[in-house]
Amino acid sequence: MDSVSEPTATPRPRGLIGYAPELIDEIVALQYEMFPQREWGLIEPRWRWMFEESARRVGVAPMVWVYRASSGVVAHHGAIAVRCKVGDQTLTTGWFVETMVHEKYRGRAVGPMLVKKALEDVPFNLSLGQTTQMREMQFALGWVEVAPLPLAALAVRGARVLTGKGHPATRPLASLVLDARRRLGMLRGGTLRGVDVVRDGAFGAEHDALWERVAAAVPVAVVRDASFLTWKYRSQPGQRSVTFDVRQGARLLGTVAYVVREPDSAYRYRRAVVTDILVPPSEPASVRACVRALHDVAREDGVDLVSVGLRQPVIEAELRRQGYLTRPPQRVFLVAGPEGHPVRQWLDAPDAWFLSTSDSDIDRPW
Repeated sequence: MDSVSEPTATPRPRGLIGYAPELIDEIVALQYEMFPQREWGLIEPRWRWMFEESARRVGVAPMVWVYRASSGVVAHHGAIAVRCKVGDQTLTTGWFVETMVHEKYRGRAVGPMLVKKALEDVPFNLSLGQTTQMREMQFALGWVEVAPLPLAALAVRGARVLTGKGHPATRPLASLVLDARRRLGMLRGGTLRGVDVVRDGAFGAEHDALWERVAAAVPVAVVRDASFLTWKYRSQPGQRSVTFDVRQGARLLGTVAYVVREPDSAYRYRRAVVTDILVPPSEPASVRACVRALHDVAREDGVDLVSVGLRQPVIEAELRRQGYLTRPPQRVFLVAGPEGHPVRQWLDAPDAWFLSTSDSDIDRPW
């Protein structure tokens, strides 16, 4: 009787490969090995949300590139898929995030290999918040620095923000100065007569219309329509965002979102990290109402300080007018785009871009 041989398993591919769903367990294992402080149960759902769900939302394949050794995945690079308004066009691109290489494979040019391949596949790409070392690699591969992401802050409760800072004898006076600045800013913001704040509503057709009003006033920005807002603020694993609409009658003036950060070893006070102030810059009264409403909602939520990372000249000016102090930027915005690409005409025009903390993965929970 002839013997029947057992089927041999197909060898798993090695080297630089594209993403396939069967690699997810190896990718999660790599992430947890490199970042054991991350909550195990959130790694896979957040990874799928960032790469699979973002790509599905805009109708493309996941923007993920992998390097696999005999032991499994040892490096990967990913981009969050988004649509971006560039002048009068809407283009699909990605936010360059989550580039990681196992320490045993560093120094072998695996990271640059992954990023180079990503730029071949998606030549127009965005980056915000990478390390100095990563930026140097990006510059070597042709990325261009556009501008830092401006940062502004308002002390809602000055005494709490100053806890443990400076000399105890000077804190009361400093607190009075901060509170006086805030009150003056609120006076400049005016009274919200006829304006209502509606918390945590669904995003729908009127938010699409709001985005169209914003898009008409900003030359370059990631599309923040209802689909984006729902993906970002309603389906993000491990992160609860506070969102509210600012309305005047039936008209939607704008939408604001922030994440509350509880006190920790670095900050001994409660912070609202604003991820979006989505309001048409061409409507000054709407901008003023949204910034004013942000203060009121944050104070109602027991927040001690409001921090805003945002680039848009009209909104930035209103923040300063209502008492916000500028702080040193922590993020740098870079763009990759080949010669002749429509985005290149905007690389020397930082004020043309609408950027906020909702871009990239800055609002991640770890």
